[in-house]
Amino acid sequence: MKIISGRVVDGRILPDADLPAELSEGTRVSIVAADEESFDLSPEDEALLLESMEEADRGDLVPASEVLHKLHAR
Repeated sequence: MKIISGRVVDGRILPDADLPAELSEGTRVSIVAADEESFDLSPEDEALLLESMEEADRGDLVPASEVLHKLHAR
């Protein structure tokens, strides 16, 4: 799994020039578009994000109802 940043130019998503965008033809991608803000991740935070995404892909999740219940119990 890779995280690639980019910008929309003429209606197309172009990867930032300093990032490798080596994706195979037909690769499915997910896009998260920031409203007016953007953020940068440290290498450690990026690794944590990728690890969390892999956990979610495996189905290793906590139901939202359980999270909300724990938050309300505090």
